[in-house]
Amino acid sequence: MSEARLRIRPGGPEDEAAVLTIATRLSDFPVPPWRTPEEISRADDQLLREQLWAPHVDRVLLVAEFTAGDPRGCVMVSTRIDYFTQHPIAHVEVLGVMAGSEHQGIASALMSAAEEWARARGMTRMGLTVWEANQRARRFYDHLGYRAETLHYLKEL
Repeated sequence: MSEARLRIRPGGPEDEAAVLTIATRLSDFPVPPWRTPEEISRADDQLLREQLWAPHVDRVLLVAEFTAGDPRGCVMVSTRIDYFTQHPIAHVEVLGVMAGSEHQGIASALMSAAEEWARARGMTRMGLTVWEANQRARRFYDHLGYRAETLHYLKEL
């Protein structure tokens, strides 16, 4: 029996249902008391829909699938300007894997493809934001060689 090969391709409108299902997992951790999972999902869904239906040239949305038309994960990367250097930097906006598809190398393959996309555009750095309480994601990014640079503080007024 041969093992299925993971394919990574650009996402499109036909991927909306799967991508939004994957995105529901982005708030699957102990969110801070001043946020709600719905609030997080709403923001991610808006960004993903925008890229699916009206792609920006400074962003990419990639989906990973073993079987055509059955996305198992996605990553969206955008171009931002580094605050300190004023040079373009890649930024991971969304990375997610479908429930039940963890530990198959999908997230690692998507991050590798995202890094390739950034390098092809002349970027030498890629950043991301991760919730402090999302220990699963933090361990994954640490494993890939990403390191915390700043901490974002927030106070309810």
